[in-house]
Amino acid sequence: MPEPQPRGDLGAAPHSDEPEGPRAPAAPAADGPGQRRSAASRRAPAPANPGEERLDEELAQLDAAREALLHDERAAALEHLDAHARRFPRSRLALLRERLRSRAEALPVTTTGGTAGHDRR
Repeated sequence: MPEPQPRGDLGAAPHSDEPEGPRAPAAPAADGPGQRRSAASRRAPAPANPGEERLDEELAQLDAAREALLHDERAAALEHLDAHARRFPRSRLALLRERLRSRAEALPVTTTGGTAGHDRR
């Protein structure tokens, strides 16, 4: 005969052959195509200290570069990334900045400064 489990053991899984009750549906992911939210919209509304303000400023600059990349605006993306590098030369987000720079530099350049297949307006 199996030994009864102590009632005070909260770490043990309940012994039941029945499936668990219905689960709430998972929240929809906001990172799907056309559903991306900027990092600024995912953060708390107001920074509590100067360190957070600096991070907000850094993320805004990188978000602007990312947005330019989404629209294949090579020159604009590189301008935002250069501005970030000047303002935050020793940033903890330097790796992200350089990854975005690699993506921008991989875009083809046209004689008008845009990217191939897209008009800059």
